[in-house]
Amino acid sequence: LLYHDNHILSLLYEGIENWSIEFRLKYLRGLDGFLSLIQDKISAHLPSLLAYLSLPIRDEDNSIRLASESICVTIGMHVPPIDVLDLLIPRVQGEISGTDTSSHRTNAVRILTHVIIGISKQDSYNLTAIVETITNTLACTNLYEYRETPLREAIILLVRAVIKTYPNDCKIHHIQNNLTLALIYLQARLPNEDDSIVSEAAKLELYYLTKNSLGIDKIDDSRSDTYINEYLTVHFDYIINKICPNSISSFQWTPSDINKVAFEVLITQCPKKSWSNYERILHIISPQVQPKSGPTPGSIESNMANYAAIRGEERIPNITEIDIRLSLLALIEGMIRAGSLDWECGQYMSYAAEPIIKNIIIPNLIWKVGRVEATIRKVTLAAVYALIRAGSIKSDILAAVAPELVPLLISHLEDSEVTPRHMSSLCLTVIFERLRGFFAEQSIYELYPKIIKRLDDSHDEVRLSICQTLQMFLQCAPKSCYSGTTIEYILDQLFIHLDDNDNNIQTAVYNTILICSIIDIETVKKKANKYLSSNRSSHLIVKLLESLSN
Repeated sequence: LLYHDNHILSLLYEGIENWSIEFRLKYLRGLDGFLSLIQDKISAHLPSLLAYLSLPIRDEDNSIRLASESICVTIGMHVPPIDVLDLLIPRVQGEISGTDTSSHRTNAVRILTHVIIGISKQDSYNLTAIVETITNTLACTNLYEYRETPLREAIILLVRAVIKTYPNDCKIHHIQNNLTLALIYLQARLPNEDDSIVSEAAKLELYYLTKNSLGIDKIDDSRSDTYINEYLTVHFDYIINKICPNSISSFQWTPSDINKVAFEVLITQCPKKSWSNYERILHIISPQVQPKSGPTPGSIESNMANYAAIRGEERIPNITEIDIRLSLLALIEGMIRAGSLDWECGQYMSYAAEPIIKNIIIPNLIWKVGRVEATIRKVTLAAVYALIRAGSIKSDILAAVAPELVPLLISHLEDSEVTPRHMSSLCLTVIFERLRGFFAEQSIYELYPKIIKRLDDSHDEVRLSICQTLQMFLQCAPKSCYSGTTIEYILDQLFIHLDDNDNNIQTAVYNTILICSIIDIETVKKKANKYLSSNRSSHLIVKLLESLSN
């Protein structure tokens, strides 16, 4: 048999190409047994073996696949690793002419996955160097530009085999770097990719890699996210440098850019380290969320675009730019929310607050026509609310950005949709509370009519929210700034709404009037007596007068 290996192999190759499952299975098992016999002579037949295994390794029949995988293990056990890797690695990377397709790469990855299991049974080779070679290949970003599910599934199985078969080598830092980068890319999902199996499997493998790194058998479920975050922190710099190389001064991603979605996965899973690197993160994000200049508000072009949007005929000139802005703004908002839950992020959020507000939030709060721009403003409002509510912004920074930020938030009180009106009210409440005594009389004079107007809002949640805003607004400047017409007009509107049918609205308005009494108690008493007889329900006015008398 040993002297007729070429002839026997050719017969076996013919058999494994047969249409019958039973026939193919018999010949695959025969091939496996024959390779176990010729052992040292396998290397001479490697190219043909790998070529003939490419189809059965992905066969629809499970028994055929298992038999093919067993052959790959046998090859790994008896062939010098360098021989088989020299053939498979270029195929995985698509470097062989005519094989740079997703299908060819998938075949090579599937074969490699089981070959390395066989290699692990050899004692005479430097297995660490082999693992380094394989993981260096897994760290090649172009491997993840192919989005076909079979290839991505094959890669995740290869990563799993490396972690399971070589656990000690997977504790070496640079090998962990490569595996972690691969798992970040495998978690990333492009728009319109509905298959979540690979992404979820990659998360699970990241859990196993973290567990292996810590040298423990099990991580408590309640602590798993914390451990994974800490693990990713160690490898953050390597991963961010691979995804966003320092050699690139300005990034202009497209929605289908795998580096963009990998970046989002990294930031989402590692918020603490992201905040400590906020300057670099903002340098990447800020230029890509800047709105393009449109027609001048009030111009013929602007009005025509506005009418078209109302009719549902909105023209979106560059959907790519819109997708990038939306996703990166949502990423910033999520990063802020995650950072607000970790006190260690507070100092970095404080430093980052001013550039975030000036360079990201304010440009995207400026009104532009269209439903898409309206969606962008909602996401931006969510980001600014999360940022100011976190409490990490220093008062002097908030005061520095308030002259630009507050007028924009006030303008959103007039939005046609309820969500922006409500969110802008919440934002203003926090700002007025944080900047007590900061505003001047001219600011109060310009702002109060627009705020008080929301008491007539068609949605009760906005009306309740604006009462909270008013209460803080009445304390954001010296008392003298509210004197005369300002306090009288505010009180007239409040007493009208004190007669509302909703008890919650009545209570909110009542508490707002009490704040007014701190500013000018005599005017409050005068207005209370005026509306005592005209309001349908006077019990709250009576209660108010009694409270003021005491």
